[in-house]
Amino acid sequence: MNRRQLVLTLPMLSLGWTAAAAQDITIEITSPEDGAEVGPQEVVMGTVSDPTVNVWVFVRPTATGVYYPQPQPTVHPTNGSWRIRCHFGDSTTPSGEEFEIVAIATRNAVPDTPGTTLPDRIAQSPPVYVTLR
Repeated sequence: MNRRQLVLTLPMLSLGWTAAAAQDITIEITSPEDGAEVGPQEVVMGTVSDPTVNVWVFVRPTATGVYYPQPQPTVHPTNGSWRIRCHFGDSTTPSGEEFEIVAIATRNAVPDTPGTTLPDRIAQSPPVYVTLR
């Protein structure tokens, strides 16, 4: 490769890197911690790297495999923090039942009905597993 080829190639790589980095969104659940015990209603908190996206939280009883959407949290406009009160089962759910909590970030609307899968092509938090006390 000669010097002219190198000069022409580097700007193209730089543009590709910038475009890819601009599309990366990260989301995480900060509370409760993985393995925690929760009550029938518990506040779930987290952060998202882009506060302009929509955040959705889903609670899934591991016994049924159905994801239940929770009310949409409001995202803090400067630091990306969010919080929402989530429901873990109902009055008949036995103590010891395990639940998975997942948060997603997207610019699109998300169905607000229970389902067995989460939307594709979204930023998704690592799952947090909790047990009903």
